[in-house]
Amino acid sequence: MSREIKFRVYDQTSKDHKVYGIGEVVDEHFGLGIISRIVWWLKDIKHKFIIEQYTGLKDKNGKEIYEGDILQTCCGKAEVYFDDELLMYRIKVRHGGTMPLVSKKSKRHFDYTIIGNVHENPELLGG
Repeated sequence: MSREIKFRVYDQTSKDHKVYGIGEVVDEHFGLGIISRIVWWLKDIKHKFIIEQYTGLKDKNGKEIYEGDILQTCCGKAEVYFDDELLMYRIKVRHGGTMPLVSKKSKRHFDYTIIGNVHENPELLGG
């Protein structure tokens, strides 16, 4: 079993996203063994960047779903997040309910459409 590992980085200063494959993160931000760049990046990341992982799933239009995306679901608008206790991606519906983020291969299939993300479109969730 293999899956694509990608991260989307939201830069809080420039207010935009950039997507990195795992090799690109190492090459661009860490360089080739330059410890000072690693230390700088780790110190700066919590204040400047928000890292969101690709879930491995796509919406019904073929767009990749990342943590922090806002989806239109059968139950209304929902935010994608990673549940650290259950070790799985879930969606949080606007009025407090949660459910697993499932794929087309699951017995319970939902047609998701990405309509925004929590950083650029918080108003979609009433924020």
